[in-house]
Amino acid sequence: MIIIRLARWIDEITLRAWLFLSSAISLKERSFTLIRLAKICLDKGESSKAESYLKEAVEIGSSDRGLMASLYSGLGFVRSQLGDHRGGAKWHRKAYQINREVFGDSHPGTMDSMDCLASMAIAMGEDRQAVGLLEKLFDELSQSKDRVSKDEARLAWIAESLGRTYLKLDDLVNAKRWYRKVLSLAESGSDAKALRGGLLNVAAICALAGHYEEAESLLDRSDESASGDVDRDHLGRSMEVRLEGLMSRERWIAAKELSERLMEHWEQAGRYDRAAEAERALGEILPNMGLVDDGLRHLRGYASRMQRALGEAHPRALEALEIAAEAHRKYGRTGHS
Repeated sequence: MIIIRLARWIDEITLRAWLFLSSAISLKERSFTLIRLAKICLDKGESSKAESYLKEAVEIGSSDRGLMASLYSGLGFVRSQLGDHRGGAKWHRKAYQINREVFGDSHPGTMDSMDCLASMAIAMGEDRQAVGLLEKLFDELSQSKDRVSKDEARLAWIAESLGRTYLKLDDLVNAKRWYRKVLSLAESGSDAKALRGGLLNVAAICALAGHYEEAESLLDRSDESASGDVDRDHLGRSMEVRLEGLMSRERWIAAKELSERLMEHWEQAGRYDRAAEAERALGEILPNMGLVDDGLRHLRGYASRMQRALGEAHPRALEALEIAAEAHRKYGRTGHS
């Protein structure tokens, strides 16, 4: 590691000296040298210094519009690295405009710029803008005549991002539509894990929308594809979706049994925060069966598990304490019964 850092430092010093001493180099060569310096600084984690080199290259300018688009993209990346997503979006928009004018909508550079703009929009909480960009990007990539296997993975990633973003917008119809596209892409491929994940995501949306029979059918397919495969995370998530459906339909006896199994499952997997969430579900189920004190005991257990799993000061642990306390107030208990 020390040798690598030393080599980068030597490269930077050499390039800076060459810039200073070589007055006869062309402006284009100078720009490329500044880009190399910026890359070295990024590799060293020196984003501010990288930004200064890229800005110097922008000031030099170039008749090569593709080069200018690359410089703007680089500045957009650096600004987002520095936490300035709005500033990053400004530079990525400049890159997108050039790439679109020079190369057209279907060019990889244009699509990369769209992708970056969507990421900036999500980071800024501008989800409506993000879905517009991502949907356009999905259409351009899916219609491309030069699609390769890696584009299939990218399409799945875009569709999943759209499903997740629509879910944030509480638009279950479009969330389900895009998660179905993820599932369709997985079904046409050979990645069993991607297929299980696609089935599970669509099932979760169906459960949220109250389409429990469809959710159960998808979960059955998902669990069957995982048979013989030690995938504790998948099976645990599947049980969580089933549990949400049972609780929504107030099927308390079945929900109680499943929450107990789920708690044990996550304990064995070493996922103690998820085990805590299963105990919270059990604590919320039992009062509906007339077992108030048992329910409150499990809610206290939920809070204790969260503290052990994440630490007493963690926001989720503090939230767990408040949930347990609120339940005791609701049922008129002191919390020490």
